[in-house]
Amino acid sequence: MARLAYLAFTFLHGVLADLPAGCVTAECFGEHDDGNLLLQRDKKIVVKEKAELLAISELAKTSKKKASRSDSSDFTPEEAATLFFTALALLLVASFIQQRRYINTKDDVQEEGTQRSKRMAKTNMGLALAMEKDSTATVFREENIMLAARAGCALIVASMISFVPQLESWFTSMSYDVTYVGVLVLWTMGRSIGETVSGLWDAVVGTALAFLWIWMLEGVAPNGVHVSDPAERWVYGAVYFAATTLFMMFGTWRNGMRVWCLSYHMGNMMVWLQPVEDGTDDGYSHHFKIKFDGAAFGYIIVTLFAAVVTILALSLPTPRMAHRIALRDMQNSANSLDSIFRSTVKLYFGHTDNASSDLMRCKLFLTRMQEDLVGMKTQIDAAWWEHFDIGVFADIRRGMNKHVIVQQGILECIQSLHECLGGLQNTDATTKLRSQVEPSAESLVESTYELYDTCFKAMENGAIDEEEARDLIQKVGVVEADIEKLSTTFRAAAFDIAGQGFTKQQSVLKSDWQMIFLLCSTSRLIVDMAKEYASRNPRVSVSAVQAVAGFNVFSGVTDPAHLEFAFRNSLSLFACWAIGYTGVFGLLPPYTSGIATNASLLLSTSVGSALKKNMGRVQGLVLGTTVGCLLYGAVISQGCDTTMYYLLGYGMTFFLGAGSFYMFVSTKENSFIFYLFGGFASQRLLAPCASEMTETDLASYFKNILCAIVCVSILAVVDLSLTASAGKTAEAKAVGLAKDVSHCITLLMKDIEPQSAYGKIALRAEMDALEAKAIEGAAEPRLFSQPFNENLYSLLVSKNRSLLIQILTYRWAVRHSASSTLEDATAEMKKGDGKIFPIFDECKIMSSLHDDISQMLDTFICNVESQVCAKTAMDSARATMDATPCYPKVKDQIDLLREEIGPKVDALGAQKEPVDKDISTSIHVIFTVFEAYVKVLEALETESQCIL
Repeated sequence: MARLAYLAFTFLHGVLADLPAGCVTAECFGEHDDGNLLLQRDKKIVVKEKAELLAISELAKTSKKKASRSDSSDFTPEEAATLFFTALALLLVASFIQQRRYINTKDDVQEEGTQRSKRMAKTNMGLALAMEKDSTATVFREENIMLAARAGCALIVASMISFVPQLESWFTSMSYDVTYVGVLVLWTMGRSIGETVSGLWDAVVGTALAFLWIWMLEGVAPNGVHVSDPAERWVYGAVYFAATTLFMMFGTWRNGMRVWCLSYHMGNMMVWLQPVEDGTDDGYSHHFKIKFDGAAFGYIIVTLFAAVVTILALSLPTPRMAHRIALRDMQNSANSLDSIFRSTVKLYFGHTDNASSDLMRCKLFLTRMQEDLVGMKTQIDAAWWEHFDIGVFADIRRGMNKHVIVQQGILECIQSLHECLGGLQNTDATTKLRSQVEPSAESLVESTYELYDTCFKAMENGAIDEEEARDLIQKVGVVEADIEKLSTTFRAAAFDIAGQGFTKQQSVLKSDWQMIFLLCSTSRLIVDMAKEYASRNPRVSVSAVQAVAGFNVFSGVTDPAHLEFAFRNSLSLFACWAIGYTGVFGLLPPYTSGIATNASLLLSTSVGSALKKNMGRVQGLVLGTTVGCLLYGAVISQGCDTTMYYLLGYGMTFFLGAGSFYMFVSTKENSFIFYLFGGFASQRLLAPCASEMTETDLASYFKNILCAIVCVSILAVVDLSLTASAGKTAEAKAVGLAKDVSHCITLLMKDIEPQSAYGKIALRAEMDALEAKAIEGAAEPRLFSQPFNENLYSLLVSKNRSLLIQILTYRWAVRHSASSTLEDATAEMKKGDGKIFPIFDECKIMSSLHDDISQMLDTFICNVESQVCAKTAMDSARATMDATPCYPKVKDQIDLLREEIGPKVDALGAQKEPVDKDISTSIHVIFTVFEAYVKVLEALETESQCIL
C-alpha cells in the first residue's frame, strides 16, 4: 500500500506540474460574482490573458492574508492538491474494496422483533400490525439520520477546496469554479451507492456534453464574438446555441443529463455570444485542443471530484449498497406479508373483537406495503449500477424483480380478500362452515409462508443448487396438498350446510366461495414462483456495454407528454437566457447568465400543478440563496485566517448539509423544496472567503436573489400559460378514467384481454394521477366558479380502486389462476377457461344482462361527467334528476341468470379440481363480482349526490 501511495503521489505531482500556471496580474480576476450562480466568474476572466500563479490572492482584498497563509505553509498549492487527490484516490480504492466485501454480507433484519410480531399475529392481530408499523418507522428514522450525517460529512470534505488556502489557490489558478460542488454532492446523493452512481453518471455525462458543445464551437470559431465581427458570426453562434439546446431538450435524455448539461451550456454560450474587444482570449479550448486550465474543462474535474466524495460518504466505513438494501427490504416485506396474511385469515374466521376496526387497520397496512414495493423496486434497479449484472448478481437481481411482481400479485389478492370481508355474510350457516374449514385454512397459511420464505432464501445467493431445488419441489407438494385438503373440506362442509346444487350454495355461501378461492389463488401464486425457481432456467443479464449500446436518444421523441415538456421548458430557457442577455431594467447588467443557469437546474419532468411547483421553486431557490448568503456572512465575520473561521465554516457546512438532506429524505410533500434549498444554500456558503463585506459583495448577493426571482417568475408565467389548470386536468382525467374502467369491464366480459392502455398498471397510474390532480386543484384559486370539490374526486378515486379490485378478481376467476394478472404472465396464462363462457352463452338471459351492464356503465360515465363538469351544484343536481335508475334492473337480471345457470353447473358433476382451478367455483366468484359492480356504482351515484 505504501508503494502504491508513493507511485500515485509521484504520478499526480508530475501531471499537476505540467499543467499551465495561473496569472500574476490582478486584472485576471474581477468582482466576486456577476449574478451567475454556477460560473462564479467575472467577465474579465474571459477577456484577459492569464499570467502567473502568485497574484491570485489579490482577489477580493485578501491578498496579504492569503499570501501569509501560503508562505507559512509547508506545501505549495500544487503539492497540497497532489496530496489531497492522492488521499482521495486511496480512499476510493478502499471504498471499492469495502463494497466488494460487503456485497455478500448478510444484513440484520431485527429478527427478535420479527419473531415477536409473528407470535403476536397468532393471538392479537391489531398489536402485531402496530408492532410492524412502529418497527418500520424506527428503521426509517434511524436510516435518515445516518444518511444525513453522511451527507454532512461529504459536504465537509467537498468544502475543503474552499476552506483550505492552498487547495483554493490551486483551483483558482486553474480557473476551476468550486462553489457548486455542494450542489453536486447534495443533488446526486441517494439512499444507496447504486442510486448515487446513477445520479453521478448523469452529472458526468451532462458535464461532458456541455464541454463537448463549447469545444466544438470554439474549435471552429474561437474566442467568441468580437466588437468588429460581422453580424453573421453572432447569428451563427445563436443558431448553434438554439440547435444544441433543442437537441438536449427534445432528445430523450435522462433528465439529470439534461439538467447538468444545460446549466453549464447556458453560461458558456452567454460568454461566447457576449461581444468583447478584439484580441481578447475567452479562456476556452481553441482549435480543437483541450485547455486544461480552463473553466469548461474544470467543470468535468470538479464533477468527478464531487462524485468521488459522494461515493466515499456512502461507502465508508459501512457501504450503503442498493443490493443489500433490496435484499433486506425483501426479507422485511416477507415478514410483513406473514403478518397481514395471518391477520386477514383470522378476520375471516372471526378471531377479533372489533372486525371493522381491524379490517381498516389491515387495509392501511396493506397500502403501506404496496408503497414500500415502489421503493424496493427502485433499489433493485439501482443495484445494477453496483454490480452491472456480473456473475450471480444477474440471477439475484432478476429473482428479486420476480419477487416484487409476485408480491404485488399477492397483495392484490389480499386486497380482494379485504373487499370480500367488507361484505361478508355472517349467519349461523356461515359460522358453522368456517369452523369446519379453519384447521385446513390455517395449515395452508403455514405451508404457504414457509414456501415463500424458502423461495427468498434460495434466490438470495443467486444460485439454486439441486438440493435447494428438491427442497422447493417438496414444499410445493405440501402446499398443493393443503390446497387440495382445503378444497375437499370446504366442498364437504358446503354440501352439508347448504345442500347440493349451485343455486343453493350461491345464495347461502357466495362470499365464502370467493374467500376460499382467493386464499387458494394466493398460495398458487407462490407455488408457481417456486416451480420457476426449481426449474433453474438461465436468466438474461444486462451488461454495461449492452446498456450503453441500447441507449437511443430519439426513442421517445414522439411521445406527446415528452413533446409538451420539451416545448414548454425550451420556451422558458430561451426566455430566461434572452432576458439575462439584455439585462433587467438596470437592476441586472446585460450578459447575466445566472437566470438561465438557474432555470436549467430547475428543469423537472414532474407533471404536477404549475402553481404549486413554482411556489416550491421560489421557496427552495430564494430561501436557499438567502440563507446561504447569511451563513457565508457569519463564517467570514471572524476573518479568513482565524480558528473561528474554520470552526464556523466546517460546522455550518455540516449542519447545512445534514439538516437539508434529512428533511429531503424524511418529508414527502416538501422534499423538492429542501432539495433545492440545500443545493443553493451550500453553493453560496462555499464561495471564496473575502476578508470583509463590501458594497460590491452586498450588491452581488442582491443580484443572486434577483436572478432567482426573475428565473422563477419566467418559469411560472410560461408554465401557467401553457399548462392547463389542475382543476381542468382533474375533470378530464376523471371522465377518462371512468371510460377506461368501463371499457376494461366490457372487454373482460367478452373474454378479450385488455390492451396495455386498459390494463391494471395503466388504470392504477390514472387513479394516482387523478388523486394528485385533485389535491392540486383544491389549492388553486377559483375566481368565477364554485370551489373545487375535492371530496367528490376522493370518492371517485376510492370507488374506481374498488372497481379495479373487482376487475382483477374477475380475471382470476375466468383464468383459474392469480398468475394471469401478473405483468410477466405468459399469454397462455391470460386465456380464459374454454368451458366457462360457453356455459354463460347457453343462458338466454345473458345477452340482456350484457346490455344492462353496458347501460349501467354508460350511466356511470355520464354521472361522473355531469358531476365533475358542473359549474354549480344546481347544474349537477339537474343533470342527474331525470336519470332512470338502472341498478335494480341489473340486480334482477343477475338473479335470473343465477337461476338459469344453476342446473347447467350442476350437470357438470362433482368437481375434483382444487377450488382455484374449478369451473363451478369460478362461476360463484363471477356472480359476486357482478353484484359488486352494481353495489360500487350505485354507492358512487348516491354518495356523489350527497357531497355536491
